[in-house]
Amino acid sequence: MILWEIREEDTFDLEIEIENITVLKGSNNIWFRLVRLVDDFFNNKGSIVTIMEDTQIIHKSDWECLFVPFDAHIQLDKLSTKSPLKSLWEEAAEELYNHTIFNELNDIWDVLREEVELISKRKVEKYGLKLTVDDFSYNHLKKFIGFSSIKNYTTPFDFKLMLIKLFANKSVNKRKLVIVEYPELYTDQNEFQEFTSFVQSLAEKGLQFIIVSNENLPFYGSKNYFLQNVVINQAKIEMVKRKVMNDLPFVVDHHDFAHVQKQFFELVDKLSNSVTHQPLSTGDDVTLTIFYVLSHHLGLNLNIDKSQVSNDLYKFFQSFPK
Repeated sequence: MILWEIREEDTFDLEIEIENITVLKGSNNIWFRLVRLVDDFFNNKGSIVTIMEDTQIIHKSDWECLFVPFDAHIQLDKLSTKSPLKSLWEEAAEELYNHTIFNELNDIWDVLREEVELISKRKVEKYGLKLTVDDFSYNHLKKFIGFSSIKNYTTPFDFKLMLIKLFANKSVNKRKLVIVEYPELYTDQNEFQEFTSFVQSLAEKGLQFIIVSNENLPFYGSKNYFLQNVVINQAKIEMVKRKVMNDLPFVVDHHDFAHVQKQFFELVDKLSNSVTHQPLSTGDDVTLTIFYVLSHHLGLNLNIDKSQVSNDLYKFFQSFPK
């Protein structure tokens, strides 16, 4: 279990479980802010954000971080100094500059310069002026090189995939983190499957991902939920598991607990996306009791329907916690 504590002075402090692929499930302002704080930590030299990994401060100099927001876009026709395409553009220009054809072009340019001098003598010098032609330099060459899309229309999905590919192919001796916000937006089913397969392949090569999504992503990794101002994840449950099992009025083995735990995550996911919460009733006293005790130790206040439970369990609910 790896935990990151993301903190911004006294205004924000949250802990999430991290793996190669980390999912922040659901749509809420907390995830919106958290991913921007992580981006700020890694990419802003003057950031006041701190990130602790298991009580140790993360050294941002060991990392490269890319943030791909839900509305990601790349300007193709005009490259700024911060454009993700700038290094690719310079690589292409340098390769052309070192090609033999560029030397041939310079030879032709010299012939053109001689012709300009002749024209200058015939038509311009009588006015006390002369024509000049600049050298055809590397900087001139770059002005003639630009990008355009192969497709007639570049979608937001295309831009997101392009950004991740450019970042993944950067040659840097650092750990790489990619933050992706709602990759399911503006995508069809085939595109989304392409995205998940691509992310999985990069994660297997060592890249780390934090993905904010409303979808049930098919990744083996850590999932974090946010309910009642509490982050819920596997690590948090492992921390309280022994206390929960000791507090239960019956014995439950680890296999059965794992099964109920899966149901609990599904419940938390459902509740985190609901505006109104109906009283919870599973029809299974054992599951309902584990939900009740587990939610208490996690700091949640679930609305449990106790009307259908056995008398003994009802008494337990009334007396717990002591």
